[in-house]
Amino acid sequence: MMKAALVLGLSMALVCMSMVNGCANVTSVRNEIVVISDIHMGADDAFAEMKENKEAFLVFLKGIRASKTIAELVVNGDLIDQWFLPMNYEMPETLSEFNDLVAANNQEIFDEINGIITDHKIKVTYIPGNHDINLEQAETERLFPGIHQARDSEGLGTYLIGNNDIAIEHGHRYNFFVAPDPLSNRDIVKSEKSILPCGYFFTRIATSDVVEGHPDTSNTFSDLTPNAKDTIQMGYYYYFMNWKSLLTALPVKESFSDKVIKTHMDGYSGTFAISDLIPFQRSNGDISVSLYDGIVENWDERQRINRVNVPIDLKEAIVGAASNEFTDSQASMQYAADDSPTKLVVFGHTHEAKINRMTHRNSNEVVYANSGTWIDHVENQPTRTYLLIKRSDKEIIVELYRVDDDGTSIKLSEERIIK
Repeated sequence: MMKAALVLGLSMALVCMSMVNGCANVTSVRNEIVVISDIHMGADDAFAEMKENKEAFLVFLKGIRASKTIAELVVNGDLIDQWFLPMNYEMPETLSEFNDLVAANNQEIFDEINGIITDHKIKVTYIPGNHDINLEQAETERLFPGIHQARDSEGLGTYLIGNNDIAIEHGHRYNFFVAPDPLSNRDIVKSEKSILPCGYFFTRIATSDVVEGHPDTSNTFSDLTPNAKDTIQMGYYYYFMNWKSLLTALPVKESFSDKVIKTHMDGYSGTFAISDLIPFQRSNGDISVSLYDGIVENWDERQRINRVNVPIDLKEAIVGAASNEFTDSQASMQYAADDSPTKLVVFGHTHEAKINRMTHRNSNEVVYANSGTWIDHVENQPTRTYLLIKRSDKEIIVELYRVDDDGTSIKLSEERIIK
């Protein structure tokens, strides 16, 4: 690893600004794009995933704002966190009120982002993530006036740069659990525009596990016997096994049968039990589920609505939902499957920062980069990471950095793409 010789590792101009004698005569050109993702600003530091890193992130943003070589800051999803809440959390009357709580709890960060926007020197682009899947266009504009937004479907966006040689999206479009779901629970939700996927409910459970300190539990799972000859039934069985694995790893003290998940979110107004989400076996042998009944059957249609270019097989999608490698693989599957001009694909979502070359089975190649996260801790992975992209007529350079405790940046990896 190589320590960058500049404050925050962003540009020589930034270093010069911090030096006693300065570099006033240095001419700089704004040709750099910084990509960040998964900041996860929360409404309450009692459970928010980013609290220790707040100050480092604020300093990072100040460095961005002072830079004379950065042209654009891309926020690739999960800027604010509407999901990471304990099951018993009482949502305000409106989602806007909740977003205002997030802003108040992270006011200096909001102010700095808005300062970058109002300076009109650096373009700021926002792309939706899954944890801010309901941060709609008008609401984003209210919170960050003048911000540029990249959207292509409800709760989704792909940002194409140049001649589409760079594609940036959060990456949740391909995940069975967290891709927008405008089809399930139409008999329950009170909003025709509801897109809240089942992963929202899982995240509420996972938050309670963290808040409760990973408690012992008396909850158990029934054994299900699938009909191996029925694709849909096998789909519900795989779905059950995923829930079983997740809830075994993240136990809660509350009983599965207790009505403990408070909603008041995206058309959901009831209080639900964990068992409402876990598939069960009916007396006739069919495997079914109470909440998100039909989620297996509507997967293909959900992909069409969510503009998935290369449809993903049902089993592959369910089994791979918890796998970072599966998400990574979609960079190649979706962007190198044909004669796409895309050379660099950038995701967030997994919290696993990386850069690598990927070859599709048709031999087309893309460079895949993940911008990582700014949450406080990720097991066996760095946090406080970002990507720096430099694009010219001849090449694209993408560099991955981690911000160190002293505010400088450490370069973790780099790839060059010759056009």
